[in-house]
This record gives sequence, C-alpha cells and structure tokens, in this order.
Amino acid sequence: MKTKASETSSTTRKIAPTKTESPSRFIDARIEELADWRGKTLSSLRALIKQAVPDVVEEWKWRGVPVWYCDG
Repeated sequence: MKTKASETSSTTRKIAPTKTESPSRFIDARIEELADWRGKTLSSLRALIKQAVPDVVEEWKWRGVPVWYCDG
C-alpha cells in the first residue's frame, strides 16, 4: 500500500528554466507532459493568446506556471 508521501506523479515534476533556455520550451514540455485534456486545453489557450496578441511574451514562473504578458 502506498502512502501519499511515496506517491509520485508526472504532473508534480518540477521544471526549472535556466538563463539559457527559453520559457517557450518549458511550456512545450509541460504540454507534452500533460498527455490528457489538460495538455490539450493549455495548448489551445496558448494558441488563442498568441493569435489575439502576436507580440505576447511567454514566461515560466518559479512554481512551474506558464504566463503571458504584453507591454509589462
């Protein structure tokens, strides 16, 4: 029997960007990692954001959250 402390999931894996890697690559990896409806939803949301604001900036926050911004 597994305890909660010993259970692991691919969705809890932390992806930490370095200064040489772009946040877009981490978002790509996260979409691939989430092989269910969440990955499809994130991919669709990302496409809509890029379509609405072509010069949007993608960023990967420290807790593994993709964010987008434009003009600060």
